Amino acid sequence: MIQDLTISYVCNGIETTLTIKDDHYDNMPYNLADMFEKVIRESDANPQIVIEDLKAAFEYE
Repeated sequence: MIQDLTISYVCNGIETTLTIKDDHYDNMPYNLADMFEKVIRESDANPQIVIEDLKAAFEYE
C-alpha cells in the first residue's frame, strides 16, 4: 500500500506540490479524492469525462 503520495505540477507558472502523509489508511480514499479534485480543477479538465473514464476503468456504474 502507498504510504506517502506526492503529485507535482505547474499551472500558470506556479509550481504546486500536493502530498499525502497520513498514517491512518482509512483516510486514504478521502485524501485521494481531495487531491485529485484539486488536480482536475486546476487542469481545466472536463470533470465529467474524467469521472466517466474512472468509472469505466473500475467497471463502476
